[in-house]
Amino acid sequence: MMWRCLAETLVVAIDPGKIVNRVWLASGERGLIGEPVSLPTLRAGVEELARLVARSGVPGAPVIAVEATGSLHRAWTAELERRSPVVSVCLLRRRRRRRGRS
Repeated sequence: MMWRCLAETLVVAIDPGKIVNRVWLASGERGLIGEPVSLPTLRAGVEELARLVARSGVPGAPVIAVEATGSLHRAWTAELERRSPVVSVCLLRRRRRRRGRS
């Protein structure tokens, strides 16, 4: 039962940038939904993301994963949480490689 819920969940992955954010939409059932898109970091980008989520055809609230990149992720994360406090927003951090290791 739990796996079925996960398969039917929309996952939105966001890689924040200074001018545009790269966005991927996927579900366990359908895999990648469309091609990755670049959305402006301004309000128009958040509004386009809302339209993409609505048009995805995946029922229920999405899980949104945002790479934690210093201050670049904060504006979108705050706006997404303000618009939909029910939506899960996860911050992901990349592991830094230590110098001298490959």
